[in-house]
Amino acid sequence: MRKTLLVVDMEEGAALGRYHGNYLNRRWWERHAQVVENIRSLSEVFDEVVFVTDTRFRKKSHMRIVTPLRSLAQKSRQYLKRQDDGATVLADKLDPANEVMIVGMNTDACILRTARGLLQHGFNVLVVGDACWTAYAAKSTQPHHRALNRIRNMGIGVSNTQKLCASMRA
Repeated sequence: MRKTLLVVDMEEGAALGRYHGNYLNRRWWERHAQVVENIRSLSEVFDEVVFVTDTRFRKKSHMRIVTPLRSLAQKSRQYLKRQDDGATVLADKLDPANEVMIVGMNTDACILRTARGLLQHGFNVLVVGDACWTAYAAKSTQPHHRALNRIRNMGIGVSNTQKLCASMRA
């Protein structure tokens, strides 16, 4: 079974908090940098990398993939969406025989809804918890962790970068 890394909403509007305001703090930026690094590490061991980007931002600059992932995105398939659930765009474009590992922003919205949507379309889905984050976790990590619990309760697996990279290299 091939494995697809699905990178959700790592555009500047969502991933850099441009859309979410100026309340983001140092802890959030440190976590964001770790998410980007985890996505880069995962991309090295996956058969395929696919990006899905939210196009609902008012400013075009908010739709650019963040700089550290831009060259990876240019070498990958990219799709645009107009709602939180990327599955509506991706269901007929991804191979249902592939296992889809989801990373990116925002755990409590687009990650959760895309994972649920792909599961409903019959995909084998897993969320990489330490390669996701939410802009609303700037003041507390609870929105991120509550979303991961909701994802688990839907019957979707949650793993981490180190474990996945080790299993893919074995």
